[in-house]
Amino acid sequence: MKLLTAFCALYVGLMTMIPASANEFKLASDALLQGDTKLAKKRIENSRGAKTPECFELEVVYHIFVEKIETAIEILSVYESQFKHAARTHAFAAEAWRSIGHQVNIFRKRGYYNKALQAKLQAGVAINSSPKNMVMRASALGQTEEISHQQKLTQEIASIDQKWGYIAQINLAQNSENFTKGKKLALDAIANYPNDFFVNERVAQYYWTIGDETGAQRYFLRACKNRVVGQWYDNVKWLNSCQLVVHFTDEKGLAPEAAISALTVLLSEFTLFTYANVAHAKQLLRLAEPKNSKVAADYLNRVIKSSSDSKLVNAAKLALKF
Repeated sequence: MKLLTAFCALYVGLMTMIPASANEFKLASDALLQGDTKLAKKRIENSRGAKTPECFELEVVYHIFVEKIETAIEILSVYESQFKHAARTHAFAAEAWRSIGHQVNIFRKRGYYNKALQAKLQAGVAINSSPKNMVMRASALGQTEEISHQQKLTQEIASIDQKWGYIAQINLAQNSENFTKGKKLALDAIANYPNDFFVNERVAQYYWTIGDETGAQRYFLRACKNRVVGQWYDNVKWLNSCQLVVHFTDEKGLAPEAAISALTVLLSEFTLFTYANVAHAKQLLRLAEPKNSKVAADYLNRVIKSSSDSKLVNAAKLALKF
């Protein structure tokens, strides 16, 4: 599923520029995650004056979402140039270049994946860098240089931040194929941070890598239940965690109750009238008994009653008949 980015805009009125509130950023970000691009498009069209990092990020991801890749590339390049000293810029660019790499033709992929790696390297040394960004750099070092460089930075991260130290060490164990150590680190990380989104998501990914799909589904569900509201790609990672729980049920025949739980979380968080949310509701109705799918039926009935999109209403009606 293609997804969009964080909210940014400046209200324009009587020649006065008024920054959007933090709450407006959150609301718009949620709308984009749910597949509603109208607000992002409106803000881009109405923005005036010098662009903030949030504005650049909104434009980049919007254009990736609507498959105007060349425009996204141009805007992202300008963003990197204008805010090249900020860690936030490079952390975002790393994920954005990777997204672009997924969409371009095979002859261009390597170039954009390399840009993503270079951005990861810069994120860990830029101004206002954090242990989280240092983990990005350590991961990139493991792909571009001798593993000893990743080991050295991983030790440094672990000495200043326990949580991100665990994640960096799991990355190193995976990269060096020390899967026994990686599993021990994963269990230790969960024991110390049982309700942390980033820890649960990383552990889930690790279990998936070593072929333990039951463990992967379990920890993706825990990540889903511990939503993080952060930068755009963190929010995307949360949404993907919830959807991967359902994937393991649909494609691998694993615990349907886990998928029911993840879909219930999604429909509790997401309430906009969108095709993506109708699809989530339809999945929940398919998997759950009526007593456990009320949130889906209630959502679809609201769409039928209140949406002005006749095609969406028809989709909701069909979902209820499933």
